[in-house]
Amino acid sequence: MHGIRGITTLPVGARVTLSPFETFKTYLIRYNTLQTLVWYIFSAWWFSEVYIWSASYSSNLSWVVKAKSWDRARLNERPIYLTSTLITFAIAQSFIHLFYDYDRVFFPVTKTPPEGQRAQPPVPLPVQLRTDMPQILSRALKRAILIATASPLIYALFFRRTAWSWTYFFAKTVWTLPKSSTLSTLPPLHIFLLFRGFASGFMLLFLWETVNRTFGLYLAQEPLKRGNPLTEGTRDPNGILLNGLKSKKNITKAFAFWELVYISHRFPVRRRSFFEDIDRKDGSVWSQILAICLGEVENINARIQESLRPPVPAPVSQQPQPLENPKPLPKIAGPLKKDNVFTSAPPSSSKQELISSLSKSMGQSPLQPGIGSPLNPKHLIQRAHASLPERRKEALAREMQSAKQALDKSVVAVVRSYAGRPFRQTVQRKIVAVITGEPYGDVGIIIDAIDSIARLAVSSLTEDPFGRVHTDVPKIIRTFTSTIGNIESFKRNVPVDWTDVELIDREGFREMREADLTLQALRGSLRDMLKGFGEYADDMGLTAADLRMAREAIAETDANGG
Repeated sequence: MHGIRGITTLPVGARVTLSPFETFKTYLIRYNTLQTLVWYIFSAWWFSEVYIWSASYSSNLSWVVKAKSWDRARLNERPIYLTSTLITFAIAQSFIHLFYDYDRVFFPVTKTPPEGQRAQPPVPLPVQLRTDMPQILSRALKRAILIATASPLIYALFFRRTAWSWTYFFAKTVWTLPKSSTLSTLPPLHIFLLFRGFASGFMLLFLWETVNRTFGLYLAQEPLKRGNPLTEGTRDPNGILLNGLKSKKNITKAFAFWELVYISHRFPVRRRSFFEDIDRKDGSVWSQILAICLGEVENINARIQESLRPPVPAPVSQQPQPLENPKPLPKIAGPLKKDNVFTSAPPSSSKQELISSLSKSMGQSPLQPGIGSPLNPKHLIQRAHASLPERRKEALAREMQSAKQALDKSVVAVVRSYAGRPFRQTVQRKIVAVITGEPYGDVGIIIDAIDSIARLAVSSLTEDPFGRVHTDVPKIIRTFTSTIGNIESFKRNVPVDWTDVELIDREGFREMREADLTLQALRGSLRDMLKGFGEYADDMGLTAADLRMAREAIAETDANGG
């Protein structure tokens, strides 16, 4: 079912989120999610129609039946049950499709063999499919047994009345049916019908799984055509390759970098054309390839700096400063009386004046529970706590601390359980997000960029007719050196979330596959460049400090025998 999405929108890397729950929340309400569900349901419905149409008369799967020749036709529930069962299979398979990310295309991470080893020919697609067939059959059989067992209950609770009503609505436009048609008391759960539901569901699951696997293997083939790069023989091979490297579409970009690696290693004639093609709008082909490949490496440094940056503190609210010349407040009362103040005031002449006087006295009362009032609940709690004896305060503090520890233990126990697994934010997920970026992380593109630019730079010693590449070598060496240091620093200082209980249980063991693969590619490429350009370091502008830092960056690999 890869084809339910456009080929150019298929992702190559894995989905990058900090936790499985975040993945669920991010991808649940999306057009592609709805599209996957709709196409699986349509596929199951169409399969059921073909299955019912091709069934024999003795299977009793016709949409209408007649008890006797003179009776009126009545709706048959058996094909309704079978179609509903296959739709149940479709809904279950769509969730499995989304959970395991069947849309992802698996490209090899490293496209070139290690130094000293010969490249192995690719395994033919039929051989790969034949190797995967037992696993596909086993997976389809297990799911068919599970879903077919639950289908009778699901049909009786959720599908039966709705499916019957819709089928009757459309059937009466074709056949002459009674105006009122009621359901039987029990659904038609015959043993042969249940077996047909299981058998047809197993065939449908096997078909889906086989199509998904076949399409994935077919799409992940090498970007070669008759032994040459895909862009070879086109009107503008280098221009098309550059467009692919700059593409925003994940799979197009991945194929372009894969082809670039093959050209830089296997095709010297095409590789030489990169250095000779200098008359282009955005610069020579070499300068554009250099900017694109170094951009992939520099993006790692930017993401590392962003991840290690301390959080910005919340802004502190400043107290308002008094004005130099404050405006006088408006007067709410008349001038003071100048006569004898000890004489009693005359009685109010109206009810309106009495209500006004009472309202003013209530508004000026100090007993109103405002923010600064002693009747405020927060102030009351503080005053009650302050009035407690010291022993009682200490006992209350110990009780609160004990309750907090018990709550923390309960939360950690939930996170450690199977139910808490979707909420764990592991170090591995953080590393993938920082090294490869979002929303899809493909470390293969980064390794291709590193490998290609280093191989092209070393090849320029004998293939660059204009001698321009050597001016960019110091920048490449410095970028590789600084990136190695940044990744090593990130590996030591990556923040560990408290929900990463697996890392805590393993006493600090950190699985950093993406970071280690990137470091391996950087060190190998940097070693090749130092070997090729070391004797020309002074002429190219490389200082002794640059060379020393570069040698220190690759020293760990040499010490480990890498």
